[in-house]
Amino acid sequence: RGANGVLLITTKRGSDTEGKFFVSYDGKMGWSRPTMFPKELSGYEWGVLKNAGALHDGTLPVYTDAELQKLKDGSDPDHYANENIMDRFFKTGKYNQQNVSVTGGNKNISLFGSLGYLDQTAMWGDVSNFKRYTVRTNIDFTVPAHAPIGFALSGNYRDAHSPSLSSADIVGNMWRLNPTSPIFYSNGGAVGFVNRNPYQDLH
Repeated sequence: RGANGVLLITTKRGSDTEGKFFVSYDGKMGWSRPTMFPKELSGYEWGVLKNAGALHDGTLPVYTDAELQKLKDGSDPDHYANENIMDRFFKTGKYNQQNVSVTGGNKNISLFGSLGYLDQTAMWGDVSNFKRYTVRTNIDFTVPAHAPIGFALSGNYRDAHSPSLSSADIVGNMWRLNPTSPIFYSNGGAVGFVNRNPYQDLH
């Protein structure tokens, strides 16, 4: 702490270790995934319930028997799909952090140096990826009858990729889709929607 409420941050420095150097390593790895998903209806179950709702409202069925059969057997996935949005989009996110540092010195010079690496992906796979590389070096010289001299170098490089929408918007768009809406056509192309296709949001 400094005067007038100023907060001074001091990074790690080397120390007098009688000419010896010590190497430290710290590594963390982890995975992230939602612990629970709501159970989704199949395309056929959705269609049956839509017809039941129409019957209750006194209107015509939304799906004919032939269309319900297509939802059930998957014979026309381009128009009568059976999508599971959660299985389609949610992956297992990865977290990998590695750090190596060296410290040592004697009465005249002390050294601290570190290298760091971080790699993290989101729960919908590599489409959201953050990588960071860091380096830091602190060297201190003690000159008799003079003020101490220090040298500090630090730097980091970041490589980040993420969708243009927020996570809340992406998940919200996923929940807006019913299981009869195809995400991809049978030829592999992404389907376009008025309410957006989550695949297009992500990519």
